[in-house]
Amino acid sequence: MASFYQPLDTSAREIRLVTVEAGKGDEIHCKLNTVSLDGDLPQYESVSYCWGDITKKSSIVLDGQTTVDVSKNAHAALMRIRDPNIDRTIWIDAICINQTDVEERGSQVSNMHLVYHRATRNLIWLGE
Repeated sequence: MASFYQPLDTSAREIRLVTVEAGKGDEIHCKLNTVSLDGDLPQYESVSYCWGDITKKSSIVLDGQTTVDVSKNAHAALMRIRDPNIDRTIWIDAICINQTDVEERGSQVSNMHLVYHRATRNLIWLGE
């Protein structure tokens, strides 16, 4: 999943937000966007959920071309969050943090309190 990630500027406290495109059905389409926690942020919702069994995967389509595997629980949360008519911008760790980059993970974890604080709403997914 890491190859499509562009490096974040930690001095500018950059994070990634993901826009879950409106739709119905099983295929989820998303777009990644990089923003700074120190600048003007678009409205977004943060998503907290239980990772569950990370060996069980489902796919999403990212930026119209890349198929990315996420945990079944993350996929279920995205399915529930997705609106059939309007795009939704969210922050969800499984997609917004490059999970294979230890340095980035550490940097992003130190900013999580700001990610949740700056969100317009914090969503908690407990599962089906």
